[in-house]
Amino acid sequence: MRIVVTGARGRLGAALVTYLSGLGHDILAVDAVPAAGAEPGVQPLRADLREAGEVYDVVDGAEAVIHLAALAAQRIYPSGHTFFNNVGMTWNILEASARLKVPRVVIASSLQVNHTVTPRTPISYEYFPVDEEHPVSPQDDYGLSKYVGEICADTFSIHWGLTVASLRFPLIAAAEHYDLMPLPDMDVPLGALFAYVHQDDAVRGCYLAATAPLPPRSHTVFMMAARDSSLGAPTRAYLDRYFPGVPIRPQLAEFGSTIDSSRAERLLGWVPQVTVKR
Repeated sequence: MRIVVTGARGRLGAALVTYLSGLGHDILAVDAVPAAGAEPGVQPLRADLREAGEVYDVVDGAEAVIHLAALAAQRIYPSGHTFFNNVGMTWNILEASARLKVPRVVIASSLQVNHTVTPRTPISYEYFPVDEEHPVSPQDDYGLSKYVGEICADTFSIHWGLTVASLRFPLIAAAEHYDLMPLPDMDVPLGALFAYVHQDDAVRGCYLAATAPLPPRSHTVFMMAARDSSLGAPTRAYLDRYFPGVPIRPQLAEFGSTIDSSRAERLLGWVPQVTVKR
């Protein structure tokens, strides 16, 4: 299968390229940063995804595109730069994929469409654990860019016939993050709901979103979080402290995640494997 991975030199992108290569797929590994080398079955390509013409070249002939490239947080650059960079790249990927009849596009979205790490106004929730149906309210350049990307995916699926999966990732925990868990207390700035997903599970999620059967001409949003939180304290104690009175659904386990990823389990067969060692 010919799969395009954008952001292929990033932490998640590099791990995904290695995983796909190990499965025997033909990978076009795209990044703005020059490649240091290539694994078997991997063709590195340096491209500027803000340029529509380059994107058409990138996605031509692909059977799936997994779009991970982005400025990955707020305030790395001035806000407008981050927003227009991320939205522009996503628009180009979707438009080129639709016009060139790519069967599947996967977009890395973010939990920050629901929860902004640096809020300007108080954050509120209607229930926990949060799922894909929960109202969203991004407050910064990064979170808003991810949400606008999802809206673009709606348009290209409904009116252009593209099949898209958007993956709302929380913190993607590599070894340096995972080794710090469980966090000793909850006295940090709300910790993005203390949700996380291990890098290995995120990689498998990307692959399944690119290959599992999904309805044609559809855009499906998936939460992808580990089954537990990164806290050492019970999840309910955290929610009672910071979000008192918000309804808590009965499926929440003692150390369970504040994020409900059951849609990904049901539709993609994605079951997170890594949990915090307590």
